[in-house]
Amino acid sequence: MNRFLRIFFIVCCAVSLFSCDDDVKDESDVAVFIEPGASAQVVMSSGDKYRYHLDFYTTHDRVQRLCVTSFDQYQGEIVVKDTSWNARTDSYDFIYTAPFIDRDSLQIRLTFNAWDNEGNKCEAVRTVLVRNKQVLMAEQSGIVLWKTETGRPGALMFQTPSKTYNLLATPDSADADMFIDTDREFENVRVKTNTGAKFVRNNSFDYAASTTVSLQSVYSGSRHDDMIDNLRVNDIVLVGHGDRAEGVFRVANIIRTGEADERCVQLSFKVLR
Repeated sequence: MNRFLRIFFIVCCAVSLFSCDDDVKDESDVAVFIEPGASAQVVMSSGDKYRYHLDFYTTHDRVQRLCVTSFDQYQGEIVVKDTSWNARTDSYDFIYTAPFIDRDSLQIRLTFNAWDNEGNKCEAVRTVLVRNKQVLMAEQSGIVLWKTETGRPGALMFQTPSKTYNLLATPDSADADMFIDTDREFENVRVKTNTGAKFVRNNSFDYAASTTVSLQSVYSGSRHDDMIDNLRVNDIVLVGHGDRAEGVFRVANIIRTGEADERCVQLSFKVLR
């Protein structure tokens, strides 16, 4: 009886390793089984998290690497997790965070690739339906930009607007998404870019109630400018690259008098993440 059980167990293991996923029947030296299964319909709201439980099997020593990529029509293909282990790992919980999107819903394809210590690879796929959650965008206020010649910060990146820097003192100043340029009297304040960013001045945009959907919708349907001339207090400017919005800022104040290093532009900024 014991001999029969041993043979039965060996056959089961062999059959298991013929499949990399419960819906794929190709023979493989390494396998990953994922819960929920491929037939399960996973529906999430943007910003929510979901746990996938993975069990690993290999005919060799151990599974040593996992890489998870996502693909959709909005973000394209991106790596969402790439991890490796030096010790034997039989299971792993992968936490997926649904992205914020610019439409009502989006189908996302998650691809799980696992490698064992001999370099054998296994692939499994899951799909996720993400529904848009209308969340107000968080505001970063108190951002101050000075004219470059003063030696004080006058440039920023859209994804980290509070980390302002000076173009003259920063080696990677060519990466400035936005910086200010003015005439000598600080009367004509211009917003320019070193990264091909686009600007949309729209003072009718509801800055206070802005969401990812409203921002992307207005930005996509507007004329995109390479710079903004004659910036004024209370101006609202949507920013991005190409047809994709990345944020919006409101001009809180422009100090035009005083010493050169006192003249500045004060902004509030909302980032689309």
